[in-house]
Amino acid sequence: MKYSIKKLDDYYLVTTSGEMFGDGFLVMAKDLLSGDCWKPNGDVLFDHRDLDFSCVTTSDIEKIRAFHEEHEHEIGCGKSAILVKSGLLPDWKCLWEHGEKIKSDNIVEAFDDYEDAINWLNILP
Repeated sequence: MKYSIKKLDDYYLVTTSGEMFGDGFLVMAKDLLSGDCWKPNGDVLFDHRDLDFSCVTTSDIEKIRAFHEEHEHEIGCGKSAILVKSGLLPDWKCLWEHGEKIKSDNIVEAFDDYEDAINWLNILP
């Protein structure tokens, strides 16, 4: 999995591509949280439109959930907009229904329209 992380004025932009697996996703998440400009409660747009998540296993999802629980104090209660390719939103939501729900104060919403994701991030909490 490839990714880039950019700090914009009001949020972070994380753009991903390639095949998604739990370990690669964790590398990206650790990199985001360890960045010089990361602050807890930050808002993030995760642009996963070029991410192939068809090979993700329940084990991968559980690793990602465990990471969220372990790093909850670093993540905080910001907003995360998840952007997936048009038509894949039901598949993305179905993927995250495997196993237990992520328990976090971070507010997450998934979109398949870029403008909808940006508009949601810009709404005051």
